[in-house]
Order: sequence, then structure tokens, then C-alpha cells
Amino acid sequence: MKKRRRILKNNEKLSSLQKDADPSDSNALLDQGFVRPSVLVVLPFRSSAYHWITAFIHQLSGYQVENRARFNSEFTLPAGAEDKLLSAPVGTYSEDHVANMSGNIDDYFRIGMKVTRKSVKLFSDFYSSDIIVASPLGLRELIEKERSADYLSSIEILIIDQLDVLAMQNWNHLKLIFEHINKIPKQSHDTDFSRVKPWYLDGHAAYLRQSILLSAYETPEIRSLFNKNLLNVSGKQRIQSAWAAAQVPEGIRQASVHFAQLHY
Repeated sequence: MKKRRRILKNNEKLSSLQKDADPSDSNALLDQGFVRPSVLVVLPFRSSAYHWITAFIHQLSGYQVENRARFNSEFTLPAGAEDKLLSAPVGTYSEDHVANMSGNIDDYFRIGMKVTRKSVKLFSDFYSSDIIVASPLGLRELIEKERSADYLSSIEILIIDQLDVLAMQNWNHLKLIFEHINKIPKQSHDTDFSRVKPWYLDGHAAYLRQSILLSAYETPEIRSLFNKNLLNVSGKQRIQSAWAAAQVPEGIRQASVHFAQLHY
């Protein structure tokens, strides 16, 4: 949002320049990437996207939201449908299963969000959007259909939530996203190259992208993603929650079984 306000402010500066002004003044306004989308949020299900986008809109007090009814219709369960996980007696299903699998668990979706000074437009065209929220499958289908992912060329913040759930889907979809993100676009898309930040032109955008990976636990695939695809020059950091060992209630006998070590 601050980035967009800065661009609009610089637009006003450029429009107010006098004809006899020093041309180098405009060259100092390096405030853009190749395209408008700068945030990519990758999630496993429509229900996840519904909760994430709803929480985001809640933070924008007083903003008008366009296409809200369509969003509620497409990202929640159909009218009259019963969510068996939420309606089941407590304890029937584990808490993590209910949290991950309740609601609309369709894993094929993508939605653009355009944020202006006082409004948020949902379902905006990707090249007019500030934020893209999508599933790996939804993005892969679009990339293969258009044979282009130029809308991912200027991503500055990448958020991948529920990686533990995404690991149960097709991991190749997620790997494909990393193969196309922050690449030099194939077309210009009416880009004002005089205002593009130099690291985009040099093909170094991936080294300045902030990536946030969130998971309930770690798998070898997640660790590989962390090691190979997070390239920010400022470094990277793993944060892992530590949990105290559970106390065994009195009266329960503990038994240890020793296995012989085999050498081959």
C-alpha cells in the first residue's frame, strides 16, 4: 500500500515538471517493477484463501470492497451445505484435521486484489492487481495456458502458508512457481522502464525478495525449498517452536524395547 501511494505521488511530481526541467529529475524516480503485482500468497484451499483475505480486509477499516458477494459465494460452501467436520461432536475429528479440512477445500483457485486509497477490488486482472492469492494448481494451470508468468516478475513479498498441507498435494506445482517467479518478463506490458528499479533490470529481483514460509512441521521437501530457493542477500532464518516433553500420568506403566543394531 505504501508502495502504491509512493508511485502515485511520483506520478504527480512527474506531471508537474516543467518542460525545461532537468530530465535527470525523472530518472531519479525508480519506484516500480516490471508489472504491478508485488505480493504473492500461496495457499492450499479456497477456505484458507477466504480466511486470509477476510482477515486482510478486516485490517482496512473504512475501505469499500468490490465483488464481496461473489467472493463469499465462490470461497465458502454452497448455501445450505453442511460442514460435517464443524457439525460433528467435539473430539470426533482431531483439531488439526478440522482446522485444515473444514470449509471449501477446493485446491484450484486464483484471485487478484487491487488496493487503492479507499477501496479493495477482488477478482481484479492480475496485471492490475497489487496482491495475488492462489493455489499452486491454480497458478500452474494459468502458467501453462498462457505460456507466461510475467505477472510474477516483480514479486517483492512471497508468503506460502500451510506448507505442511501443500506437501500432501502435488509438490511439483509449487516448484513450478519458483521456476517462474522474479524472471525477466517476455513482454513489456506498458512498463515505464525509466522508473524500473535497477535490480529488476539486472535480473536480481529474487535476491531482494522477502519470502515467508509457514508450516506446522518440517519435511525434507520444505527444507530443500528453504535451502535452494530463498536467496535474499540479507540472509534467511529458521524459527522453530520448542515444546516441553509431555508428562506421563501416574499409574501408566512405561516400557522400553531395545532393538539390536544391524550392520551391513
